[in-house]
Amino acid sequence: MSFVEVEDGVNYFYEDRGTGKTIVFVHGWGASSMVWERQAVDFSDDYRVITVDLRGCGKSDKPAHGYALKDLSKDLYHFINALELKDVTLVV
Repeated sequence: MSFVEVEDGVNYFYEDRGTGKTIVFVHGWGASSMVWERQAVDFSDDYRVITVDLRGCGKSDKPAHGYALKDLSKDLYHFINALELKDVTLVV
């Protein structure tokens, strides 16, 4: 299992598969990265596919704070930077 710290003490779970141009799949609120499983399998033949669990969802940490849209956006920014991703396609 892979995790990235997006804030002190807050870790995001993610799965990374395939190679090529990177696509990051971000689920909607209350779901998890599992909603993208079929797409991740299909696209990973031709692309690097990363699925991520937002804070409070799936296997990511569930702190008592940080659930405003601005916080989740900041988390995603830190996630992308921590993995040193460039020229990514976000699917939300």
